Amino acid sequence: MLGIEQREWLIDTITESETTWTVWADEVLTVPFRLGSGPLSIYPVQGGWDGYTRERMRIMETVAAADVDNFVTLTGDLHCYVAAYQQTSYPGRVTGGEGVAQGERCGVEFMTPAVTSLNVAEALHLTRGWRNKLTEPLFSWLIPAMNPHIEFFDSHNWGYSIVEFTRDDCTYVGYAVDKTVNSPDADRTVVAAYRVPEGVVHLKDVTDEYCQ
Repeated sequence: MLGIEQREWLIDTITESETTWTVWADEVLTVPFRLGSGPLSIYPVQGGWDGYTRERMRIMETVAAADVDNFVTLTGDLHCYVAAYQQTSYPGRVTGGEGVAQGERCGVEFMTPAVTSLNVAEALHLTRGWRNKLTEPLFSWLIPAMNPHIEFFDSHNWGYSIVEFTRDDCTYVGYAVDKTVNSPDADRTVVAAYRVPEGVVHLKDVTDEYCQ
């Protein structure tokens, strides 16, 4: 994915960082995205980091060994809302087969959705009527069930996200907008909001704070 020179530059930059928050902006999802279970698993996004598992493990193991605090990855490309944990390894075929231990959590990842581009639900014609009402909660439950490191997943909405960093925490808020409304005053709704306290690798659901 990176090549030796760029990978070593990335690792050195992350592990030598002296800032409160260390942020990696990556254009594609870095955590595994699995469909299925056990030997029946498939990893459909091979153009992302699921196609470069050894390199991903090396980066995350080095980040964990260096005790990098407050490591956050910001990403996109899958056209979904995602809040997940970065780990040194993940159970399942992605790291060598069943029985692989759950890795150490070393950071979090937030994905921004598409504003207007095709998303998973639209590609499957699931965005209207009863299909939308049925499949939106189903997908939001099913994907984290197949990928325990993923805390939140939504593939039925379009919009944008805002990530705010302070000395005390990092907060991700994903907003949904109607992509057919061509107006700067279009209504928006909160799809999900998660907060990570400084010094702790923990995703706290704070959606209710932004829906009031």
